[in-house]
Amino acid sequence: MTHPARTAALFAGVVARPGEQHLALAAGDALGAAGYGLRHGGYNGLMEAAAQGAARHGVPVTAITLADQEWRPFNPYVTDAVHAPTMGERLHAYLDDVGLVVVMGGGSAPCTR
Repeated sequence: MTHPARTAALFAGVVARPGEQHLALAAGDALGAAGYGLRHGGYNGLMEAAAQGAARHGVPVTAITLADQEWRPFNPYVTDAVHAPTMGERLHAYLDDVGLVVVMGGGSAPCTR
């Protein structure tokens, strides 16, 4: 696996509206084809679709999450994970040294606790 000099941070939801899943896959595919590694929350929905697109190109797909707060297993395209101790440090892990930020729609899954 190559480690790109460029990295994109993706902010996207778990729950997709019609058409968003395809858009996320295409966005990840375009980023990977351009040589951008992908940072995302690591879970499913739009994040997984974008990760799938990026992974087609062999770029790193990094999950950025909070330590001790993994809600479900990471999607199968994650190649590395960062478990930040605070939300502020999570945002730094997401955004420090990225060349591009992509923000998509979607929403959160309902909390079952």
